Amino acid sequence: MNVVKSSLQQAAMTGKIPYNPCLAIKLPKRVVKKQRALSFEEEKKLLEKCENLRLRTMISLDISTGLREGELLGLLWPDIDLENQVLKVERELTRGKYDGQNLPFEPPKTDNSIREIPLSQETVKLLKAYKIKQLEGKLKAGSLWQNNNLVFCTSAGRPLMASNFYRDLRKAAALASIKDIHPHTLRHTFASRLADNNVHPRTIQALMGHANMKQQEDYTHPSAAALRHAILQLNSQPVEAKKTAENAEKNPSE
Repeated sequence: MNVVKSSLQQAAMTGKIPYNPCLAIKLPKRVVKKQRALSFEEEKKLLEKCENLRLRTMISLDISTGLREGELLGLLWPDIDLENQVLKVERELTRGKYDGQNLPFEPPKTDNSIREIPLSQETVKLLKAYKIKQLEGKLKAGSLWQNNNLVFCTSAGRPLMASNFYRDLRKAAALASIKDIHPHTLRHTFASRLADNNVHPRTIQALMGHANMKQQEDYTHPSAAALRHAILQLNSQPVEAKKTAENAEKNPSE
C-alpha cells in the first residue's frame, strides 16, 4: 500500500493525474495477535503431561534455547556437542514433502540465524537420556529404521513434520489445561525469560538469531513477576531519596 501511495503521489506532483486517490483512503488498524510466554507453573504442568520422552525433550530444549520450529526439527546429532554443552543451528526442516531419501532442509532464515547456543546441564542430561531412548527405538525398528541422524524423528527415523509436533504439543497442553499455545510460544518463553533476567538486548538478539532489534521487541514480554518487581523498585525509590535528603540536611557542608 505504501508503494502504491508513494507512486500515485509522485504522479500527482508531476501533473500526470489530478490528485492522489490514496490520500482519501483510511486503512483499518492493523491487529497483531499478541504472543504470550509460559509461566514456570505452566511449563511444569505441560512437561508432566507429555506422553513420551521425545515430546518432553523437544519442549524443554525449545524453552531453553529459543529455536524456531524448523530449526528444532532440523537438528542433527552432530549439531549438538554434549561434552562442551553447545548446540549449533545450521539448517531448518521445511514443510516440503519427504521422498524417503532427501531431507527437506533449507538454510536458516537469516545469516544471524546461523549461531551457537550454550546448553544448561539440565538440558544436556535430558538430551543424553533421550538419545539412549532413541537408540533403543532404533534397535527395535531394525531394518525399518532410516538413519537420517535426526535428533527428533519418528519411530522409523523419518523426519518429524511440524504438524506432528503441533498436534502433540496441543494434546499435552489440553491435558495441562493450557490454552492458546503454539510452538512459537516456546520461543517467546525463552526470549521473555532472558529479558526478565536483565540479559543485554544484543545478547538476546544473538541467541534468538534475529536480524534486527525490532524482531526482538515482538518476542520479549515481561512476566507478571518482572512487572511486580519493577513496581516494587519504583516504590522504594522515594524512601531512598528521602534518606538522602535527610542526610544532606544533617551534613550541609558535605
